[in-house]
Amino acid sequence: MNAINDSIGLETLALLAFFATMPIYSPNVVAFQECLDSLDVMSALVSSMMGASILASAVYLATSLFRPNFIQDHARLIRIVGCILYAVGMALFLGICVVAALRIAAIASCIGCTIGAGLSIMVVTWGTRLSSYGLKHALLLICVICGSTAAINWVFSFLPDMPLVAITAVLAAIGTFYPLFVPAQHHPSPQTPTESVHALKEGGDIHDTALRGAFSESSSSPLGASASRIDMMKRFISVLAPALTGLSMFAFFMGVSRVTVFDNMHAEVLGNVFAAVLLLPLCFSTSKRPFLVVLCNVALPLVACAMLCITVLAYDFGLFAALVPLGSYTFFCAVAQISLALGVASMRPREFPPCITWTFYLLLFSLFSAFGLLFGHPSAFGQTEFLSSSLLALYCSALIVYAIFELMRDTLPVQEANTPSVDEASSFEKRCDDLAQKFGLSPREREIIAFLGRGHTSAYVAKSLIISESTVYTHTRNIYRKLGMGSKEEIIQALSDPRDAR
Repeated sequence: MNAINDSIGLETLALLAFFATMPIYSPNVVAFQECLDSLDVMSALVSSMMGASILASAVYLATSLFRPNFIQDHARLIRIVGCILYAVGMALFLGICVVAALRIAAIASCIGCTIGAGLSIMVVTWGTRLSSYGLKHALLLICVICGSTAAINWVFSFLPDMPLVAITAVLAAIGTFYPLFVPAQHHPSPQTPTESVHALKEGGDIHDTALRGAFSESSSSPLGASASRIDMMKRFISVLAPALTGLSMFAFFMGVSRVTVFDNMHAEVLGNVFAAVLLLPLCFSTSKRPFLVVLCNVALPLVACAMLCITVLAYDFGLFAALVPLGSYTFFCAVAQISLALGVASMRPREFPPCITWTFYLLLFSLFSAFGLLFGHPSAFGQTEFLSSSLLALYCSALIVYAIFELMRDTLPVQEANTPSVDEASSFEKRCDDLAQKFGLSPREREIIAFLGRGHTSAYVAKSLIISESTVYTHTRNIYRKLGMGSKEEIIQALSDPRDAR
């Protein structure tokens, strides 16, 4: 156990090293602007990196959808190529920071393309390794990573050129090669979209079904394969819509807005620290509602309401004007951290392959960052303050309206009036284990039957496990078939404490 904990700790440090040196994240390159001493070179590097990242992510995503067996058959080779591309790109990037003769826009563009091409593979590689985290643990990890990255960026801004390049080179090497040479402690079995559908239809479990390297019977024809992919993407968007929207808004806002506070400290750096501090207490909170609902339907709308109030007071009454830029960055950084945590937590059920989740994430992030940089360029549009303020107001309003709609719909009533004692909870789990073993339930079905036995709805189960409701329905039908039951009430009765009947 100590060895596993040590490995997880080392993996977190390696992930931090990767995240703190990833050039697509804008604060990571702020410290190098003085090294390069050329806005043209930096602009060429960033724009080419964004373009290559968009193209590479789109190709990787399309290959994962239409040629899933190719990804599975060449997984090791793809990881090696991605590491090499990314490492070479980072080495060249640090090289132009040291060698002034190389600071040419064309060279910077080639370097940016190399980094962007390898980045999508690196993101998928790291995302796959985090598949064992639940939502609370994922949020805790992301808060630690983002807050620590902000602190590292702040320290980097004070370093001379050579120490900055040397330290960055070491961190980048650790973050790049650690996942290639160190086996993951909780490495998931690969899963293709068609096999996920096949596993469900055959009564199997996505969490345990190994990759068989072939399309399911329902996807043997091109029409069937297309239907399976469309169904999988519909479920993917239905589960991760809040995260995908939040990450896109964050990327666009960071591209549009460039604000410094407290003697030229980038507001995004300080915003990440404040966001992590605000979110950390939620990681240790308890609630009778799914944690996903607490984050997206309670915490974020409340913060959005506070931001709207501060913005109105700032512009109409001249109060809290200095807090608006920093508050905006803190809000969007919190949105991004929650979005990343949702992406990590969605890996645990393995309903969606990591290559699809993380390439989609990177594609959206790169695309909306590029749009933000375009719309935020003073020579092209101007009025960036108005644009960023409008985006903040619209997104905050949308979050509040959505929260009110969900509250009115009230699909997730709290069904446990009293919190069970430790002994009662342990006894209930034992009865679930016995029932699962007796009827041969899969681990995922065992997890779902515990929710059904407590009387929870399919929507509650989906929000708790971060899976689609259609997947819950499929697992529930399989459970009914295996148990020979036809309703949730029968499951509740089967799992009730025999002493209650007396």
